[in-house]
Formats: sequence, structure tokens, C-alpha cells
Amino acid sequence: MDKHQQQHTNTKFLPNIKEAEIQAVFKDYEQLVKCYRWIRISGLLMIAIIGGYNFFIAGKRYTISEHNNIQNTMVFILGSIVLGLLVIAIVVLKRQGAVRKQIRGIAQKYNFPYREFKKEFNIALKSFYGGSGV
Repeated sequence: MDKHQQQHTNTKFLPNIKEAEIQAVFKDYEQLVKCYRWIRISGLLMIAIIGGYNFFIAGKRYTISEHNNIQNTMVFILGSIVLGLLVIAIVVLKRQGAVRKQIRGIAQKYNFPYREFKKEFNIALKSFYGGSGV
């Protein structure tokens, strides 16, 4: 018995669905969870850059032109990271919406109550891949 079948033994709706439909949702959710890793990396990178700036650059004396160059560089780097975070957030929201649509479509196809079905599917998704669910 594989891990998907073990999960289905404790569920009400999932055993009644074709394995191919479940696998499609699981693959899309797995891609969604991978996006969260990039959000964490971006946040840690921002903390490292700000910490490095405060530790190595701030508090030292520079000429006005050097100070302006450093300031412009920091604004550019952090602005780029924030822009990257916004792009990642848009991608995550689109993927999350796609997964929700798939779950809603399956619930309608099999005439399951959407909220209960979504809750059960969330339990299965979180147990296999982690993340925040849909």
C-alpha cells in the first residue's frame, strides 16, 4: 500500500476519486510549495544584506559621492529583491487559485460539499508536502 492509499483509508471523499485527478492536484500543489522556498530565500537574503550593510558600511565615514553610490546601490539591490518578491507572490497566488479551481471542479464533478472536500484535501496535501494548504 503506497502513501496515497494509506492516507485514503482515513478519508471520506478521496477514495471515491480517480487517482489521476488526485495526482494532478498533488503535482500542482507541489509546485506551489516550491515557490514558498523562494520567498524564504529572498527574505533571508534581505536580512543578510541589511545586516552586512549595518555591520560593514554604516557608521564609517565616506565622501558624499561614495555615500551616494553606496546608498543608490543598496536601494537598487533591495528594490530588486522586493520586486522579485512581488513577482513570486503573483505566481504563488495564481498557482494557489489554479489548485483551488481544480479542487472545486472535482467537488462539483462528484457532487461533494466543497468546504468539507477542501478541508479533507488540505489535510492530505499538508501531510504529503507541508505548506499552508489552499
